[in-house]
Amino acid sequence: MTTTSASSKFLRRLPHLAGLAAALAFGTAAYAQQTAPSPDDSGPDPALANMAPGDAAAAQQQLSPVVAQPTTNQYAAPQNQLSGPPPQQAPAPIVRSAPSPQQPVAGSPDDSYNAPPTDVTDPQADTQIAAGQQALDDADISSDQAPPALPDYDQPEAPGDNYLWTPGYWGYGDVGYYWVPGVWIVPPYYGALWTPGYWGWYGGRYRWHGGYWGLHIGFYGGINYGFGYIGTGYFGGYWHGNAFIYNRAVTNVGARVSVTNVYNRTVVYNHVTYGARPTVRVSYNGGHGGINMAPRPGEMAAMHEAHTAALPGQRNLRNNAAQNPQAAFNNNHGRPAMTAQQQPLGANRPIANNAGTFQQRQQVQQNRAQQQPQQAHQQGAQGRQQPQPRMQQSRPAAQHPAPHESGGKH
Repeated sequence: MTTTSASSKFLRRLPHLAGLAAALAFGTAAYAQQTAPSPDDSGPDPALANMAPGDAAAAQQQLSPVVAQPTTNQYAAPQNQLSGPPPQQAPAPIVRSAPSPQQPVAGSPDDSYNAPPTDVTDPQADTQIAAGQQALDDADISSDQAPPALPDYDQPEAPGDNYLWTPGYWGYGDVGYYWVPGVWIVPPYYGALWTPGYWGWYGGRYRWHGGYWGLHIGFYGGINYGFGYIGTGYFGGYWHGNAFIYNRAVTNVGARVSVTNVYNRTVVYNHVTYGARPTVRVSYNGGHGGINMAPRPGEMAAMHEAHTAALPGQRNLRNNAAQNPQAAFNNNHGRPAMTAQQQPLGANRPIANNAGTFQQRQQVQQNRAQQQPQQAHQQGAQGRQQPQPRMQQSRPAAQHPAPHESGGKH
């Protein structure tokens, strides 16, 4: 066979090869569409599952469909983190002073939900005792000065599958307000969601309400922390079995998350579209200039579910920030040097498969709440009788404390 005839045959086969390549490309794309979550904005938002059932149903009625924009609504990092306008809030001085007369009076119905916690939901659960003690400790953190505005910052790339984002916040200590950076962390168990802490005005002071882990997102003051935490619920992703599915529209997914665990959906809630970073950076609820938002019924229900307190790595992160002079607002004037920690927490810790245990605890709590009115009615009808024996309830297996959070490969 001559060189000329071989070249002619090759040229004649080019259209067939091109068609084969196109078919393979189409088949690959079709397979990806079948295995990856749907990226469009049609149908119910799967992240509504993060809310307690009552709030999720109400939110679904408020949602309005929008046109999908898979190439334009993805997470985008800012060009220059420090080039934006200064914080919208005036710097909060450390010198203590009397509260402004324009602020709500203590104990008013407008701020009663910001009262410090006074009870522990499930005293039988070891993790709940820790969560209750953490809540009581957090209740002692208060200031008569409003917290500064949230800084504008970029979210680090997700370090891998099943990491959850915990946003940064302003802590308070001897140095005044200090910034605790946001960080990716391995959750304590599959299905766990993080409800951020928040500052709330009550009793003439701004009081800190600590965050917690649970099966649903509770109330966090209506604060828009960004990256899916729009002030209610969490729209940065959702659990599908033992896999967390990330919404790249408001999450910096990067390349280390499995492609099958990513979807792209514009966040629309109550007819308002939300991006990755907040446009309103007020960091507290109530008081003068604060967010005017009370808990919804579902958020109240989620607050009384079984919880796990902040993990050791999260507490260490806060303690380190409290001792870091660069994190203090007096030194950084609202522009902390480290707004987010690049190293994730808990990378060497396995995720516990005990979401069912928490569901059992929630059922016990619901049964207990239903039994208390019935018992009170029966005792009132029977008059003075012998004390009723205490109901015996099976105690869930105690969970071992999580090991020290550290960085590394998950």
